[in-house]
Amino acid sequence: MKIAFTILGEPASKANSRKLVHFGDRPAIIKSGKARSYERDALRQIPHHARQRIEGPVRVTLRIWYA
Repeated sequence: MKIAFTILGEPASKANSRKLVHFGDRPAIIKSGKARSYERDALRQIPHHARQRIEGPVRVTLRIWYA
């Protein structure tokens, strides 16, 4: 089975886009607004046929282009 699709938009690196926030007196590190926006937009672009559970070994190939 092969599932292929394209997600449009400029990816935001989650690892390098974290920021420190405080919840009351407790600090936390969260994704940047740009990373959260890209994640939300990317999830909306996943086609229905690609939203399925797959059991067993899986190979994933990603091609990412940054501006």
